[in-house]
Amino acid sequence: MAIGLEDGSASRNATLGTAGAIWPSADAQWLVAADRDGLESRERLAAMLGERFGLDSGAEAGLVAELRGGLVRQIIPDAAVTRALRDARAAGWVPFVVTNGTEEQQERKLRHTGLDREVAGWVISEGADISGARDAGLPGVWLHRGRPWPLTAFRPDHTADSFPRAVRIVLAAGG
Repeated sequence: MAIGLEDGSASRNATLGTAGAIWPSADAQWLVAADRDGLESRERLAAMLGERFGLDSGAEAGLVAELRGGLVRQIIPDAAVTRALRDARAAGWVPFVVTNGTEEQQERKLRHTGLDREVAGWVISEGADISGARDAGLPGVWLHRGRPWPLTAFRPDHTADSFPRAVRIVLAAGG
């Protein structure tokens, strides 16, 4: 069972959403939108933050480092994800993380959340996603989080609103 790391097993939006505890709500919402589920480069996001809050270029450079490292420290492990992974293992599956991003960043996320102890291993690659599963002939479950599927060339085999639900779909499908 190949699983993604971003916003499934480790929630980026929930982590960014905690900014609402220290920022005005409109700024916290802006940050979540500007991050674009982690697709916005850290350099560009730092520049956008600098522009929004009037920061100088020196502050922006420090912000890039904080966006890379600080986010990991803020990730909140999800007990439901751990239970779902244990359920998958109990059903005979071997959970394995397949994710995009820098190796250092993704490994820090795995260790910080404890997912490194719940999976058999991981692969970090730029092409590891629903299309990668499709290309490998594997069924894919996309965590939609309220968003429509963005591509027209193909569709995922299944969609789910949470990682535990995605695991239940896979377990129900057998395989």
